[in-house]
Formats: sequence, structure tokens, C-alpha cells
Amino acid sequence: MACEIASAGGVTRKMEMASETEGKGEVTVMIKSQPDVLWSAIRTSTIMFPVAIPDLYTSITPNPKNSEERQVTYGPSSPNIKSSTEVITENTEEVFIYRVTGGDIPSKYHVHDFKAIISYPIMQRMSWTWTYRYSPDHQTSASKLNADMADIAKQTLEKLDNFLRIKST
Repeated sequence: MACEIASAGGVTRKMEMASETEGKGEVTVMIKSQPDVLWSAIRTSTIMFPVAIPDLYTSITPNPKNSEERQVTYGPSSPNIKSSTEVITENTEEVFIYRVTGGDIPSKYHVHDFKAIISYPIMQRMSWTWTYRYSPDHQTSASKLNADMADIAKQTLEKLDNFLRIKST
């Protein structure tokens, strides 16, 4: 990708800029609990995740100045991602969308514009997708992010589903 830069003397130079790549990942899990019950737990994840999955989520603390922002501290079942700052951009009956604005995901994996979408279960299938941007020279760390995020998403959905099924019996 070329970019033209004008200098004070009226000389225009072309400068090559590294193009960015969009990364994406997805996990789909078959659930056994009632979709509405599981969806309610997702929508109240700030409270539910540390209670239902303490080995994965040590704490989720809302920002008192901004109710959409929260600080997530991960537990021992997440060996590579230990913290993140998330901004919830949508929390409806169909989707739960958040962006990661700080913590290990942007700093350790060298990505930005990280956005995740958890979708309401359809036919007992629940999906968690994510997208992000990175420069080509960080492809290896982006691949590691996909593996780590897939692990967290899968563990979260499966363990939450199991917690809710046990709780309901």
C-alpha cells in the first residue's frame, strides 16, 4: 500500500506502508441447557462468569465511570491471557458484542480492533466469533491469539452450560 506525503517544499514522496490483515476465529458449541437460561447467563456475564467458571474468570469488574466498560481478570485455566479491558457495545436478545481495548490481547498478540460476538443459540448451537486487525509481521502472534481465544470461548460455553445444567437439577 502506497501513501503520498507532501513536504514543505512541495515535493511529494511515496512511502510504502505495511498493509493490515483481518484475522478472525469462531467456536461453535452444542449446548444442553435451555437456550434462554444460557443466554441470560451470557447477558449477565459480569456477575455469572466468575461464579460459574472461577478457574477461567477470577473477576470481572465494571468501571464505575462507564457501565459498558469492564476489567476481566482470567484464572489458571487461561494460561496465556490474564487480563483484558472490554467495552460492551451491544447486549440484546440476539447478540452480545464487546471490543477489547486493553490488556493482553492487544499488547501480547499485537492486534487491534478486536471485536467479539456471542450469538443467541440456534438449534442448541451457540457461536462465539471474533475479528481483529494485525500487521503481516505479526501473523504468528495472531495465530496464537486464535488458538488461545478458541480455548477460552470453548471452555466458557461448555463450562457455563454444565454449571447451569447442574444448577437446574
